Amino acid sequence: TIYQQLVRLYYGDEVRAFRDRDHSPWRKIKEIKLAIQLYKRYPRDKILGDFLNLIYLGRGANGIAEAPRRYFGKEMDALTTQEVAILASMNKSSKVYSPVFNEPDKNDPDYKNKHDVEVVRMSNARERYNSSLKRMREDGYISIVEYEKSLLNKDQDLSKSLVTLQPIKDRTFEYGN
Repeated sequence: TIYQQLVRLYYGDEVRAFRDRDHSPWRKIKEIKLAIQLYKRYPRDKILGDFLNLIYLGRGANGIAEAPRRYFGKEMDALTTQEVAILASMNKSSKVYSPVFNEPDKNDPDYKNKHDVEVVRMSNARERYNSSLKRMREDGYISIVEYEKSLLNKDQDLSKSLVTLQPIKDRTFEYGN
């Protein structure tokens, strides 16, 4: 649940079992107890807001407010439908569903295999993106016309990124990502 995920995000550094990603029943019980406490103490909107501001969305972006700046060089309120769907699709696993094609080194002896693995990963990213769009359509956030216009086709070249990174230069770290 979001409550359990938020518990891991909140207490990941403090509870050793969370930090070490221990798969013991003890960790799960501790996680459930803390999740129940969160559920009883805070309204759902606060829990969802905290969760969205803590999740890792790849490329150094912690939280939904930072991700648009990292990926698109924009603030959240300036995103297109496609950009919102890309960010929504990455919440499950930013590494697996990243819209950025990671071209392997062409001099690598295993180049072909690594390239093929990356094409498969991009196919999964495309499917997850389309699934996010479908959910946005079903929930009434976008029209059928916008949905159909934003879908990624099955015949799209997957050896390219779904997005071109245009990050805002972050003065805190003195670089863009």
